[in-house]
Amino acid sequence: MNWQHLIYFQKVAQTENFTQAAKELFITTPALSKAIRGIEEEVGFPLFEKRGRNSHLTESGRDFKACVEKAVNVLDTGLQEIYEKNGVVRGRLRLAGNWTMCGGYLPNRIKEYNRKHPEVTHFTRFLLTCDILRHVGDSSVHLGFCGDFSTEEYPDVERYHLFTEDLVLIVPPDHPLASREDVDFAELKDEAFISFKMITSGGAYESLLRLCNKYGFAPNVVYEMTDDHAIVSTVRIGLGIALVPCNRCLPLEGVRILPIRGEHPFRHQYMIWKKNAWLPPVASSFRDYVIEYEQGHHTVENLF
Repeated sequence: MNWQHLIYFQKVAQTENFTQAAKELFITTPALSKAIRGIEEEVGFPLFEKRGRNSHLTESGRDFKACVEKAVNVLDTGLQEIYEKNGVVRGRLRLAGNWTMCGGYLPNRIKEYNRKHPEVTHFTRFLLTCDILRHVGDSSVHLGFCGDFSTEEYPDVERYHLFTEDLVLIVPPDHPLASREDVDFAELKDEAFISFKMITSGGAYESLLRLCNKYGFAPNVVYEMTDDHAIVSTVRIGLGIALVPCNRCLPLEGVRILPIRGEHPFRHQYMIWKKNAWLPPVASSFRDYVIEYEQGHHTVENLF
């Protein structure tokens, strides 16, 4: 049985969608479908059944998934034990991070880690906090690097606080507030906000909600964006105002940065992993390295 095809099967089982799974595996959908059909022919029973646009595991498929997960874990653990016995940390590390983390923090940590462990390969995805939480939850990434989220909403996620990141208010250069030295947040009640993806909990949107709730209003969000650059560009052309990270990787030319009177907006940044779940030794090694690094450093590299 083709080992790579079993990994393909795991991804389809996680996403319940062949198109999405193929995208995440960087292969074509027809190639993925052919691989799954090959497994089904070999085991002698169907693994998935179509329901609308999604593909759900059959009862036999669920049993097979449990067997595959055990086999993958046993092989991964065995290989890591052999590597450790020979003094080698080796494997493929799957990470996901938001803009702050992917734009500056993670590349620096990966570079430093690879000096000590050149046999480790990395695959890092840029995602919003809500999507990072989802991928950590379904184990499609080993470690996530994200912003604020509710521990009550995500009780199965363990987190380690890395640092606190300043947020700044930006307005278009021709906005009525642009000539001001500062602004009271209550004045923004009727302003049009440009925000990250609006979700129940997560990331910079969580920080915006926290501040608006303090002043007794809900933000009037007119545009939802998926990355920091898009938010700044949309503010720059005059379509609204926004709270964005004060991050040297994010160019803020062409917008006016305004202090908020009496407030210091912020968001926390965390490293997260799935609680009480098996974590490959290569992921545990990188997690321990990041924690050790943070315990020895008290400054944040990627802030102004």
